[in-house]
Amino acid sequence: MLRITANEDHTREMVLNSLGIVTILKPVLGYKQCAEIAREGYRTGKSLHQIVVGERKLLTQEKWDELFSFESLIDPDALVGTGPNP
Repeated sequence: MLRITANEDHTREMVLNSLGIVTILKPVLGYKQCAEIAREGYRTGKSLHQIVVGERKLLTQEKWDELFSFESLIDPDALVGTGPNP
């Protein structure tokens, strides 16, 4: 097949609405809080973004965007202060 292109917006939405991305938040929020957030998302059907930024205000939108930028998704250690060598 030729000329197949990904729908970038749809793909990004699928990733950001997955509870699996909670692992990216662990260095910032800690295991226990991430587990609670994931459980709430599973029980309620809410996105992590809704819970973390909108409801609990644990992160600013700016910090969320930094953590979930394309660059940090492919190289999480590149984020200052969140990798193994902050």
